[in-house]
Amino acid sequence: MERIEKQHLFLSYEKLLNPEKLKKNLILASLYLTSYEMMRSSIMEHVRGLFILGSKEMEKGRYKREVLQLYPKDSFHATCLWVLNNHGLNAEDIQEIKLLRDKRNQVAHELPQIISDRKSSIDLTWLYRIRDIITKFDRWWIRYFEIYDLDQDTIPDEEISSGNMILMDIILCTVDGRDKELEKIYRYWLNATIDKEFPTTEST
Repeated sequence: MERIEKQHLFLSYEKLLNPEKLKKNLILASLYLTSYEMMRSSIMEHVRGLFILGSKEMEKGRYKREVLQLYPKDSFHATCLWVLNNHGLNAEDIQEIKLLRDKRNQVAHELPQIISDRKSSIDLTWLYRIRDIITKFDRWWIRYFEIYDLDQDTIPDEEISSGNMILMDIILCTVDGRDKELEKIYRYWLNATIDKEFPTTEST
């Protein structure tokens, strides 16, 4: 066996059997799959809910005609095209989502290779790209479908946030090892919500 092949085999086994590296890669894979599904469900459920408010047959028919028929083979892609047609995302965003979906499928179907082959890995930038899509879509949705104000267009993007955006920031703090930021978020929440009359005595 050639020296280079031996080195590759050694490093691949080391990647798989090193507890810290294995744990890190498994967590990263899990967080990527979670983040992708969060992006997908955010887009799908918001648009679907707009059409099927009361699950009436008329509304279901309109949802099928105006959204699903844009790409009958894939309801998620069809929904993305509806968002594109309504200026919530642009063509580059749609291509980005396709790429992120391919990466999602790779992680889901090739996990053994990712955790055991030194040449396979999950790029952290994929998570940041998901965060960007979620941020763009959620801000657009909140601005035009949830803010009922004549001055909605004057509200700065920085003042529009969603639960998914906050969760993505927590995920990114986790994968980046920003423990101090996570601790700060936790302490802020704890101080804001703890019941002063019945303080929690249990430690977690």
